[in-house]
Amino acid sequence: MEKQSSESKFQSIVFGKTGGFSNINNTYTIERNGKVNRESQGDQKKINELRKKDIRKIDKELSSINFASMDLAEVGNITYYIEVIFPGSTKKQTWIETSENEEIKNLYKLLVSYLNP
Repeated sequence: MEKQSSESKFQSIVFGKTGGFSNINNTYTIERNGKVNRESQGDQKKINELRKKDIRKIDKELSSINFASMDLAEVGNITYYIEVIFPGSTKKQTWIETSENEEIKNLYKLLVSYLNP
């Protein structure tokens, strides 16, 4: 089994979507320790806790789609985003619903699947 270097493992992931008619701003955070938080008006509330195997799955997915090398900066009425904090760097991708990048959409779906216990 190939072992990832600690530089490629995320410290935290902030993701969500913004915009739309009602100016939605849904923000969630997944921490390296497995805590999943929802941010609302500056406050964070823990909504789930992930197992180590879930964290490894996220690491593997980030690596397999080469997230750190992507360069998506699409903006629209509703803009989706994923920001990953790696040791020593941060990378943010933004896209819209009609984006042709299926990899980022699938990563987003994976992250959203961890919101509920």
